[in-house]
Amino acid sequence: MLKRTRVTFVMLLTLALLAGLWSARTSLLKAFFEDTLDPQTGDLVLPGLSAPVQVRRDALGIPRIEASNLEDLSRAAGWVMASDRFEQMVSFVLLAQGRLSEMAGPVALNLDVYMRTLGVREMARRQCEALSPDLRHLLSLFAEGVNTWMDQHQGRMPFGIALADYQPEPWKGENACDIFALVNLGLGVNLQEELAFLNVAARVGAEKAAWLFPVYPDEPLDFDEAAKLAGEDLTRLAADTRALQDLARQLEQMGVARGLAASNNWAIAPDRTQGGASILANDTHLLLEHPPLWMLMQLSSPDYTAGGIALAGIPGIVAGSNGDVAWGMTMVMADSQDLFLEKLRQRNGRWEALYKDEWEPVSEREEVFYVKGRAEPFKRLIRTTRHGPLLNEAVAGERVNKLLPVPTVSRYGLAVQQTSAWPDRSMDALLRLGRARTAAEAQQIVQGIEFIHLNLVFADREHIGWQVTG
Repeated sequence: MLKRTRVTFVMLLTLALLAGLWSARTSLLKAFFEDTLDPQTGDLVLPGLSAPVQVRRDALGIPRIEASNLEDLSRAAGWVMASDRFEQMVSFVLLAQGRLSEMAGPVALNLDVYMRTLGVREMARRQCEALSPDLRHLLSLFAEGVNTWMDQHQGRMPFGIALADYQPEPWKGENACDIFALVNLGLGVNLQEELAFLNVAARVGAEKAAWLFPVYPDEPLDFDEAAKLAGEDLTRLAADTRALQDLARQLEQMGVARGLAASNNWAIAPDRTQGGASILANDTHLLLEHPPLWMLMQLSSPDYTAGGIALAGIPGIVAGSNGDVAWGMTMVMADSQDLFLEKLRQRNGRWEALYKDEWEPVSEREEVFYVKGRAEPFKRLIRTTRHGPLLNEAVAGERVNKLLPVPTVSRYGLAVQQTSAWPDRSMDALLRLGRARTAAEAQQIVQGIEFIHLNLVFADREHIGWQVTG
């Protein structure tokens, strides 16, 4: 009995100590970061507004922003999104631009090299240049709202940014395009499929590998494509393809979902419902993470009223309802990326790639990476063929992460080509859905969503629709 009492006493004492430590830690965090939180009531000054804007939150903290015009709505949305998700917004932009190691240090350098090799920032820049003048104007106003929030929070940044001792740059309207391009990258899954095919073909041969990779039920197995690899020593690429797959998994850990094909949506026509009105449902299945990719909010002005999910950093509802039309989307797993196996050679100190029996020069550019904790910048030469950047460069040279395989030298190059390399006004169209008043109008708008591939459903009270974009 005495022994049991002692054990119980020790357990209670241990729990009491843990509770005390937890309370002390909580108090310490509260003391350092409580002032980073914004008040939920009262008046705040946001320069540039033409009239008062009201921000209300429900019991779950979901914001509803009401403004008298679209310009004020965009400014206020920038302030509110920064208040709720500034750390996430900064991280996404740095990741898209291949600069995350400036805040996170060497641990993020391999991802930075990969993103710069893919050229995500350049794609975002071209997409931004193609946007309508109206949207570019609203993005600049949104940036003003974010920057006002930053100015009001100097010296009291969110926990992660303060812990990293990082000083964020002023927000720019084009940063919305960085985030849009990053999310689009997460929707591309067939690059990983093609890398996996090369890995399997290196083990069992290209012809046998073709039996192991399914296609659509009404299409034959792609033996013709597999035959192009006959006689090639694919084992030389094994280290590079495995490393590239590891990088894709690290992107998932950063909140960029890749290959998660479990989302679903559906719409029921009014003649099949008890109430005689359309029903639409949408569920984008993503990993459990904090903060999540989506941000719930409502935006309201005479020119734009919608509620649903938004992307922190982009002023508009991505999927939701405006009272007249509802819309939602899931991944469609489109073939938006092609992998090219390039034959390379060096001649007079320059790399060349074989194309239609002729050797062409490979273009080169030097990327400079400023890494937190390192006195000297890290430099990497990125090479590109007519088909796209050579992904081998992302895992060449210095091993910036010990989880990556030892670098290898190969006479083959892996070039990737993506539909997002061609600019259009997909963001314009996606955000205009919030202004649609009928399903027919929504159907016209979604025709303009091109480089981002979605399984999109929409409905008004009397009609439903379905469109695969891209």
